[in-house]
Amino acid sequence: ELESQAAGLVAHGDYVLNEVVAAKEMGRYIDGDRLFIYVRDYVKRNYPGTVLEIISDDPLTVNIELDSNLKVDLGAFIETTSAVNLTRLATAPFGKPVRCVFKNNVDAGNQRHEMINHHHPLVRYIAAHTKPVDFHQTIAVTLDKNKDHALSPGVFMIAVKHWETTGAKTTERIVYRGVNIASGKLIEDIFAEKIVMSALTIGEDWMGAQSHIDRTNALALYSKIEHAMDDSFERYCHEMELENTDNIERLIKTLDSQINRQIHSKQASIETLRLKGKEKMTKLFEGQIRRLKEKRDMRSYSYQQKKNIRSEPKDILLGVFKIF
Repeated sequence: ELESQAAGLVAHGDYVLNEVVAAKEMGRYIDGDRLFIYVRDYVKRNYPGTVLEIISDDPLTVNIELDSNLKVDLGAFIETTSAVNLTRLATAPFGKPVRCVFKNNVDAGNQRHEMINHHHPLVRYIAAHTKPVDFHQTIAVTLDKNKDHALSPGVFMIAVKHWETTGAKTTERIVYRGVNIASGKLIEDIFAEKIVMSALTIGEDWMGAQSHIDRTNALALYSKIEHAMDDSFERYCHEMELENTDNIERLIKTLDSQINRQIHSKQASIETLRLKGKEKMTKLFEGQIRRLKEKRDMRSYSYQQKKNIRSEPKDILLGVFKIF
């Protein structure tokens, strides 16, 4: 149950696979083990006929035979999206599992194994078919600090949100904010992130959480976290507006520079033809100049339309975490 709930952190498809920048940042959070949890939990819920046989832990090596329905769906997804990366998983014959290594890097694998990273078609397929709302969870987890010495004992409430801004480009961010329930003080965001990510691999359900946490105090602490995140989101929106304006101005400046160079080249050709008395041939270059100006105006207008950005926060998870 915990794995199914906590998988929401990884299965937030909009964050996992949108732009290259987002994918690079994702690589900081999601390692091979968590990618496996992401894939495993999705196929268990949606394609129970899939067989996953773990062969080795380091690196995480798994023999995979997809459910026949998933093979069809994945194959159709690859065709419709023109995926650059191909996979044998969609075409392997029945009874012939594909050996895969889960590792979040750019290695494409070899004849002996297929590398599953955040660019892999199966991961992209799952991300495209996962609704973020499906993973807004409230969880209670215990963690043994002896299994992760970077953790410190205590009881913490942590909220996780996904912030997305759409403008000249799409920018996404996963935000962690937590509070120490005993002291009522906010903890560092990086520690909150560490707790949640550790819960993915070593966490266990905290069955008696309700009897250990005062409801009134919990509501007050939740309100404190929400206020802190709201303040941060306002600053984030302001930063994104400034960044978006700078990006658009840079795009328009680059566009003008490129088009002007091309126009100047065409005009030089026109002057050369006129000096040679070939006036009729100048019409070709004059038409090209008109089309370049039209292209510049259309793109410039498109960029201007993106000056008004949209920023949206989405809840991903709220949980209490007991580290002992």
